[in-house]
Amino acid sequence: MIVNRLLLIVLLLSAQWTYAQENTPAKSRFRLTNIFVSAGNYPGLSENLSLDDFRLLAPGSALLQNDFSYFEQSPASFYDNSYLIRAGLAVSFADVRGKEKKLGHELRLGAVYGGGTLYSGYYWSENRFPVDTFVSLKNGALYVLDSISMRSYLMQYDRRYLGLDASLIFYSPSFRAFSVYAGLGLNANYDYRNSVYIHYTRWSTLEQSGSAENRIWQAWGIRDGDEAIEYLPAAGALSASLFIPLGLDWKFWKSRKGPGSLHFYYEVRPLWRIAGIPELSAYTEIRLQHSAGLRLSWQ
Repeated sequence: MIVNRLLLIVLLLSAQWTYAQENTPAKSRFRLTNIFVSAGNYPGLSENLSLDDFRLLAPGSALLQNDFSYFEQSPASFYDNSYLIRAGLAVSFADVRGKEKKLGHELRLGAVYGGGTLYSGYYWSENRFPVDTFVSLKNGALYVLDSISMRSYLMQYDRRYLGLDASLIFYSPSFRAFSVYAGLGLNANYDYRNSVYIHYTRWSTLEQSGSAENRIWQAWGIRDGDEAIEYLPAAGALSASLFIPLGLDWKFWKSRKGPGSLHFYYEVRPLWRIAGIPELSAYTEIRLQHSAGLRLSWQ
C-alpha cells in the first residue's frame, strides 16, 4: 500500500512537470529530466548491543529479567536483512538539450520506504556433567557419557521507516549506451514501527567422550527442549545520513517519436549514518548501500 502511494505521487508529480515543460519556452532553466524507482539493501552485519541496552529498549520484557550471570555474549553479528524501495524525480537547473557531450547535472528528490534489523545480540550458556561411565570391550578404553544442556537468547531491534532523499548528481557523457555518475546527498528518516524481538531456546543432549589418549566425540541427538518468543513495541526514532551516490547507467530503450528513453541503473552509496533512538544515546555508523532500478528520462 505504501509503495503504491509513493508511485502514485511520483506519477502525479511527473505529469505536472511534463505539462509545465510543454508550456514553457525552450530557454527555461528549470525542467524535469527523469523519474525513477529502485530497490536495494544494506548488505552486512547488524551492530551488537549489550544486555543493558536491550533492557532499556524493552523494559517490559519478562525474558530479559532472567539471570544472565552464567551466560556469555557472542562476539558474532547477524546478517542485516534490511531492504528499501525508493521512488522520485530529478530536475535540472539549466537547459541541457543539445549538450549530450558535456558533463551534466541534476537534482534528485526521492521518497524511501524500508526496514530491517538495526541491532542484535546473542547470549549462550552450556552446562555439562557426566551421567554414566563404561569401558570398551575392544580396547579397554574408558568412556564417559555426558549430559549437555544449552541455553541461548537471540535479541533483535527491528525497524520500518519512511524517509526523503536529496542528492546532487553529476554524470558523464554517454559512451554508446552507458554513462557513469557521482554526487553528494542527504537522507532523513522517521522510524515509525520499531520493535524488539527476543527468542529464548533450551535444549539438552547426550554426548560420548573418550579418554585423553583415545578421545572420541559423538552427539546422540536432542533429548528435549523448549523455547519462548517475545515481540515488544519500541518508541519511534529519527535518523539521517550523508552519502556519496556512485552509479552506472545503461540506456536500453529510446522512443522513436519523442525524447523519452528508458534506463537501467545500479548504484552504491557509501554513507555515514546517525540514529537518535530515545532509549539510547545517539548512534553512528558507516555502511554501504546497494540499489538497482529503472528511470524514464526526457534528457
